[in-house]
Amino acid sequence: MKDDLLMDRRQRLMHAFAPGSVLVVPAAHHALRNGDVDHAWRQDSDFWFLTGLDEPDSIAVFCPGRSGEAYVLFVRPRDRDAETWNGRRTGLEGAVRDHGADKAFLVADFDKELARLTEDATDIAWVFGRDSAFDAQILKIARRHRTQPKLRINGPDRLTDLSIALWPMRLFKQPAEFSLWA
Repeated sequence: MKDDLLMDRRQRLMHAFAPGSVLVVPAAHHALRNGDVDHAWRQDSDFWFLTGLDEPDSIAVFCPGRSGEAYVLFVRPRDRDAETWNGRRTGLEGAVRDHGADKAFLVADFDKELARLTEDATDIAWVFGRDSAFDAQILKIARRHRTQPKLRINGPDRLTDLSIALWPMRLFKQPAEFSLWA
């Protein structure tokens, strides 16, 4: 039931955008409090709403109309030592198997893979202004076709704030949501 609900949310979001759009939703990061102590961590609400993945530093990318890559997750690699201290990680296999992604890549490959996914894209959307470093990262990738014309690639010419379509979806709950998280 939960998987169907998450898939329905992703489909509704992608239907709000034209084929050729690329939608990017980052997860929350751990924030250092002092020394070796992190602040209490909570997943980004938009990321959680669409993926159900409760893992930091991941990124979800949605490509409406793209066969085989409509839903792509970027996750941290499995790491036995880190998992001993911070809990199990989803890894590439788990992103596809447990979270319904069409494909999964490591977060370290995000820039390279997003550049590939945005080739010939008309629009790139994310929630503006939450993280200035992430904004700059997206803008750099989105403008690659303009700043490096010798590459002869097409890329997005329109930037859209994803919150315009996503936040109204989160406002009204479906009946199935009340029974799952009551």
